[in-house]
Amino acid sequence: MAAHLYLAPLQGLTDRTFRKSFRQFFAGIDKMFTPFFSFNNDNAYKTSKLNRQLADGCNPASIVPQALSNSPEGILYFQESLAKLGYHSFNLNLGCPYNIVIKKNKGAGLLRQPERLEEIIKEISTNAVLPVSVKVRLGMSQPDEIFPIIEILNRYKIEEVIIHPRIGNNYYQGLPDQERFAECVRRLDHPVVYNGDIFCVADFQKISALHPDIDTFMLGRGILRNPFLPSQIKGLPLPGDAKTILYEFQKELFKNLTEDRGKGKYFPQGIKEFWSYLCYSFDQPELIFDKIKRVKNNESYHETVEDIFRNQDLILT
Repeated sequence: MAAHLYLAPLQGLTDRTFRKSFRQFFAGIDKMFTPFFSFNNDNAYKTSKLNRQLADGCNPASIVPQALSNSPEGILYFQESLAKLGYHSFNLNLGCPYNIVIKKNKGAGLLRQPERLEEIIKEISTNAVLPVSVKVRLGMSQPDEIFPIIEILNRYKIEEVIIHPRIGNNYYQGLPDQERFAECVRRLDHPVVYNGDIFCVADFQKISALHPDIDTFMLGRGILRNPFLPSQIKGLPLPGDAKTILYEFQKELFKNLTEDRGKGKYFPQGIKEFWSYLCYSFDQPELIFDKIKRVKNNESYHETVEDIFRNQDLILT
């Protein structure tokens, strides 16, 4: 069974700058989910603002914008704007675990309020012009919180359910709960996507063997660590000089980040966060990231990166 692979929505990381750079050098991703757009009923994103933040030169059919909201009116306005821009679907975030989001009863916070969540899902599924998918965790504090949520989702039209099998309170700590994920698959009437801790081909093989009925997987931190990972999973041929490709990719990413975040001349601090993941493509990740953390300007960044690519071995497992 051929795998379908999605790019996860990682806030501050997999935005249009990253997507544009990634597609120039790597293959294997079928859909890219955007980091969330957070809004209330009175400040949903207008079409022009959405276009500026989403436009990355890609066919909108392969991009799925994500909404973080507890307002059905705002969500409906949001997806109407997306439809005008040519997008084919959107995603509702029911998994963000951070306190600033939970306190506003958004993201995983809605998992604690099944009655309110059902009101939102009912309104969206009835009135949206675009198909909606949802991205969930197993719950906020207890992994069984997902089961009444599944009953709600089964009552309405949902394109697919993406499950990160951790609870919100665990953030990214501990191992994903594979047993409860399997139980969710059995209970759900909708297509299910697996998301969580696929860092290498061996991880993918292990998880796909555990869940043979799942053919769609979402990759996040694994892609940031090794951008070749989708191609490796799909058995696509890799370039002859992977190190050169990776070097050109980070150079393009730096350029795009400088234009988008550094106003053309200032050092884009976001590049260091990318390197906190990309360093794992090499055999001495801690040493490499320590060097990157010390960088303070564009010139020292390029000198440091050239030294890394010249002297460190690439490891793509």
